[in-house]
Amino acid sequence: MDWLLEYSTDISVVLMTFFITLTILHIVFVWRFPLSGSQWKLAEYVWVALAMASIIGLLEEARFLKADTNVVAAEEQAEQKIDALENWFEVYTMHACEDGPDLESSEQLCRWTKVKSSELRLVLANEEFPADVPRNLLSGLDLVR
Repeated sequence: MDWLLEYSTDISVVLMTFFITLTILHIVFVWRFPLSGSQWKLAEYVWVALAMASIIGLLEEARFLKADTNVVAAEEQAEQKIDALENWFEVYTMHACEDGPDLESSEQLCRWTKVKSSELRLVLANEEFPADVPRNLLSGLDLVR
């Protein structure tokens, strides 16, 4: 069935199929078994219905492409936000654990950032993309003095 999908997206195959079918139908319904006036009206309605189905198919394809583009953009944005969060933890861990280890508040902040950073790594390691980072990941920051 993949071959059908592959050929149906190739414009040269679609045009060639259209013209071959048009030629066969012209030979059959104009020369071999000519249609009457009322039969031609019916044929026109068939063509209009097929054109409408084609337009609906085109619109569905456009909606699919737009949705696919939105998914890619959302994934990129989620990756950027996760990277920013990881960088934030890295910077604050360096600040609290390396720059000011003598202060009691820095020691608390150091412990808090290490715990939360490990929680984030655990979430990112165990989740499929996009990772569901808990909303309360930064809870407890207000208690660090």
